Amino acid sequence: MRWFAKAWASVLKDARIDASYRVAFVLEAFDGLLMLVAYGFLAGLFGGRVLDGYAPLGFLLVGVAANSALTTALVYFAQAVRGVQAAGAIKILLTTPTPPLEIVVLSSIYPFLRAGVDLVVWLSAAALLGAPLVGLTAGGVVATGVVFVTAAVAMAGFGFLAAAFAIVFKRGDPIVWILGAANMLLSGVLYPTSSLPTALATVGQWLPATHALNAMRDVLLGGESLVGVWPELLTLAAFGAVGIPLGLGALLFAIRYARQEGTVGHV
Repeated sequence: MRWFAKAWASVLKDARIDASYRVAFVLEAFDGLLMLVAYGFLAGLFGGRVLDGYAPLGFLLVGVAANSALTTALVYFAQAVRGVQAAGAIKILLTTPTPPLEIVVLSSIYPFLRAGVDLVVWLSAAALLGAPLVGLTAGGVVATGVVFVTAAVAMAGFGFLAAAFAIVFKRGDPIVWILGAANMLLSGVLYPTSSLPTALATVGQWLPATHALNAMRDVLLGGESLVGVWPELLTLAAFGAVGIPLGLGALLFAIRYARQEGTVGHV
């Protein structure tokens, strides 16, 4: 019961911090609206063509929705670390009786919840714009949720790596930048991976977002069940099984290193 109390306190803390940046929230919402309009116009340029067997509007909006949600899950780890560093609270957190690993786990809850909210908002907007989301049935919603959670877990390892970099190097985040750019270019967010050169398409298969987008489109646009997307789910689970221990190990090493160097609270 104490763990759930800690989890609730952690989520409440992160939510209050997030909500306190009202201007950033408004700008983010406005940016999302502009993106929706832009992708709507872009889909119109394809006319009656299909992308990987799906209508352009659905292909683009589901791709952007899934990628935006996964990006949120990725960047919030590093942002949370930077936030408590800037506020001078990270030293206090690390001196509490709660072990560092438990603090990391508790701090990961809000990014997943925020990413889930982002996905719901994006998909709702896509439906309002006329995207043919045939998978929005009871079974399809469950399947979408399973795909999203599995994909977010697969991205968590990279999120922990980004947080480790933030603790050691303070500013600049190559992990988020490189992975974000690679996802946009190689994961099929805006165009099918089949349109890429063979070498680049092969590289794209090593990105969790590629498999997450494939599964999400198959469920939402193709009406597939969980059984139909199990190969993609298995691949995402493998990413998580390998990436999370490596990411957590890097993060715990970064915390120990910063303690030894006396730079835990430096910004």
